[in-house]
Amino acid sequence: MSSVRAISYASGSKFPSGGKCTAGYCVSNTEASALMSKIQLHLSLCDNEATSGQYAILAKQLPSMNQRIQDAYKNTHEFVRFIEKILPEAKINFVSDALAKEGFTPSVFSLDLPTKGESDVEREAYKRVLNHKLIQDMIQKIPNESKYCVSYGQLKGCYWTIPATSTQGTTKEGDKDYIARVALSPSMDLESHKKVFSDFVNDLD
Repeated sequence: MSSVRAISYASGSKFPSGGKCTAGYCVSNTEASALMSKIQLHLSLCDNEATSGQYAILAKQLPSMNQRIQDAYKNTHEFVRFIEKILPEAKINFVSDALAKEGFTPSVFSLDLPTKGESDVEREAYKRVLNHKLIQDMIQKIPNESKYCVSYGQLKGCYWTIPATSTQGTTKEGDKDYIARVALSPSMDLESHKKVFSDFVNDLD
C-alpha cells in the first residue's frame, strides 16, 4: 500500500484501551499525509474528537498493548489446543501457527460443538442447547471472569457470545450461524476454564 494513499483506523475500544473507552485513532502512510489535517479539521468541526478522559485512558493503556496481545494469544492458543485434545469432534476456527509466527496473533476463536439428531433441524436445535449450557456453566462457575458479551481486547476474563459475530445481530434469523465466539484476555484463570470445559464434556451424552 506504500504507493497509494492509505489510512488505517484502529478502534480504541479493543486492545488499545483494554475495553475502557470507545475512542479510536487513525494514521496515514506518506502518500496520504496531506489528508491528516483534513481529518483533524473534520473531527474538530463535528465535535467528534476524543475527550481528555479518553486520551488519558489511551495514553495509560497503549504502552502495555503489545504485551497484552501476546499474552492473550498465548492463553487462547493453550485453550484451543486443550479443547482439541479433549473434544476432537468440535470444529474450531482459530489462526494457524504459521500465521501466528508471522505476527498475526488474535485472541478470539469460534467453537462449533458436535451435535446429533435425525435432521438438520434437530441437529441445529441440539447444538444451540449445548452452546447455551456451556456458556451458562462458564458464567455460573467462574462469575468473576466469564461473561456473556461481545468483546475483544479486554484486560481480564473471558467473553462468550452467540451468534459468533456481533454483525449477525442485523442478519436474517435463518442465515445466522449459531456457534460460539470466545474472546480471551491476557489476565485470566485459564485452569478454571479448562476444568469447567472438562466437566461440560464429561456431561455430554
